[in-house]
Amino acid sequence: MRRLAHIPITVALAAAVLAPSLPAHAQQLSYRLPSPATATYHMVDSTTASMVSIGGVMEAGGSSVFTYAVTFQSDDAGVRVSAELTNFAAESNEPMSGTSALTAAEAGVGDFELVLGPGGVVEVGSPSVASTSDLPLLSHPHTLFFPDLPDGELDAGGTWTQTTATDLGNGGDKVVEYTYTVSGDETVDGRTYLRVEVVGDGTVGMADAPGDLTGEEIGFLLWDRERGLVASMEISHNYKATLPAPGGAGTMSLTLTATTRVTLEN
Repeated sequence: MRRLAHIPITVALAAAVLAPSLPAHAQQLSYRLPSPATATYHMVDSTTASMVSIGGVMEAGGSSVFTYAVTFQSDDAGVRVSAELTNFAAESNEPMSGTSALTAAEAGVGDFELVLGPGGVVEVGSPSVASTSDLPLLSHPHTLFFPDLPDGELDAGGTWTQTTATDLGNGGDKVVEYTYTVSGDETVDGRTYLRVEVVGDGTVGMADAPGDLTGEEIGFLLWDRERGLVASMEISHNYKATLPAPGGAGTMSLTLTATTRVTLEN
């Protein structure tokens, strides 16, 4: 695993099937060209890092809000996705510099493009977050909007897995092994979706710390059968490590927590 030159939080903290539609009540857990072939996705994230050492407690973090206008087109490999970042707001809170707003350029975020096959992303033309990003963010928009899907339909209780490697900026990454479990129908505002529970075991590496953080991610997604898209998702991220303090002065505990929410505007 590559190590973080600095995690974007102060390291002083140490087609689908592209074929006729399936029956209305089928799960249709695969990507296809949606109708209409446009959508708007929103993502809200809040990330906090906390370090406890002999010197006391230090905290840092940030929050961000994204809005993407997404267009879908048929492609030889499935469905081509083009997403324009139409709204972005973010702030970073660092112990030494306090709270400051980040522009999209400073945060290293922008438009993205990828190609979907029936089971997930087969090609990323441009990611939603650059490798030089300084935004405190443990999940990138394009990876949450379009997670991997199972190879075939599943009954309630059926599972599938996905391993993701997320570039956290400046040379670091997070690796997570996700397990998705089909729960059943859930009705929201009069519309019925397929609910899928999400659990992940992950590791985050840091260049300036003599060890990795390990933890879990827990949440759910709601799948829109009619559109063949994720309608909403919520993930809680929890990572921690106990590490030697600089200069051999005992140990320090480092915790990373985040909550990420995604919603589809039809």
